[in-house]
Amino acid sequence: MVVTVNKSYLDFLLQTREDVHLPPIQELDLLCKSLLEEIALASIKGRPLTVTDVISLGHFGAPSTLHRKVQMLLQSEWIQIHFKAQNRRTKYLIPTDAAQSYFESVGQAMSQALHAPSV
Repeated sequence: MVVTVNKSYLDFLLQTREDVHLPPIQELDLLCKSLLEEIALASIKGRPLTVTDVISLGHFGAPSTLHRKVQMLLQSEWIQIHFKAQNRRTKYLIPTDAAQSYFESVGQAMSQALHAPSV
């Protein structure tokens, strides 16, 4: 018996892994990618996360681990620090243009996978 599976998600994964035009996010581990997504989601909602907010995301790991991952994202230029007005003590984390370009490319890949003819 042959089982037919809607493989849109698998097509999407395959396309994102093979797409040479996507920014090189492969250097990031899964935790960094998850944190980048959290930072981007908060930013798009108009409530960017602070460094303290990210370090407090206990479901992702220990504070020291999360701080190290934030540093990795900053050094890799996937996120940047933003200050509001004159307050230089609170560091807000926002995605860089490279991160936004990555998310746009992934969105396009997802759309293509969803509209691809089923086999």
